[in-house]
Amino acid sequence: MVDERGKPRWLVRCSCGWERECISRWAAESVSKLHRQLEGVGTDHRTHVEAPGDSGPGEQLPLA
Repeated sequence: MVDERGKPRWLVRCSCGWERECISRWAAESVSKLHRQLEGVGTDHRTHVEAPGDSGPGEQLPLA
């Protein structure tokens, strides 16, 4: 994942459907922990951090 300036972005995804882009691994891990603590009590939140370059489902890599 890359932003409009070409800088890599880290992506945090949760089983509840929430997702957030972050500028560093540290930020992504912090956001992941915070989301699990602040979201609805009694709801299971399983977060996953995707590194820049991890291609998720449905993404296509450039040919050139």
